[in-house]
Amino acid sequence: MGFGVGNVQADSAEWIFLPGRALFQPLLADLREPQTGVLAYTSQTRFEGSVGTALELLRHTPGDGSRWGFGFLGSGFILLDESGAVFPMRAGD
Repeated sequence: MGFGVGNVQADSAEWIFLPGRALFQPLLADLREPQTGVLAYTSQTRFEGSVGTALELLRHTPGDGSRWGFGFLGSGFILLDESGAVFPMRAGD
């Protein structure tokens, strides 16, 4: 028995493993929203960055009209500072 990407229907319910797009779109200005970006300090040789994404693993749509999604939100924040010719990570979260 194996798992594949696709839909499985039982009665009027639907199960989707690894859906193509997220069920719920991120809220505007949500602090928990995964984001990716780089910030450069102009007064010094220092860079700050954030890397993040959302991954929905399983979606369930029962016959009552509600929708359920299960997945992960992940983010990482780094601070890079110059040390000679390299930029070692000074802080991370």
